[in-house]
Amino acid sequence: MFLLKDFPVLIVDDQLNTGGLEGRNLNQLIENLEERGFEVLEAELSDFESQWHINVVDAQASCVVVGWSFDKDLYLEDPAQYKKYETEKMTKLIGRFRERNPLIPIFLMTDKVALVLGSVKGIGKA
Repeated sequence: MFLLKDFPVLIVDDQLNTGGLEGRNLNQLIENLEERGFEVLEAELSDFESQWHINVVDAQASCVVVGWSFDKDLYLEDPAQYKKYETEKMTKLIGRFRERNPLIPIFLMTDKVALVLGSVKGIGKA
């Protein structure tokens, strides 16, 4: 179906090219989407530190899937600072997508630990 090729899905996650469990699961998700006819754009979370990347890649996307991982070691060093940093980082990223396209669907992939420790209520409201 050609319609799906016109609906590219942008997946943003730092685990895309890792051999770990999360990386393998992401690769399976990408394979499943492509088998169904979707075009998939892939980007590392760190790529979106530059506005250029958002302007170029996000302009092509019809929806965004963002991975939000929990780093236990960083959390244990300073829980309050880690929570603040992670929430601000995600708020900034989603805010950048919303500046570009206020109506673009954004899906957040995370685990229960990150949801409990992170504050998702205010994300995207920056």
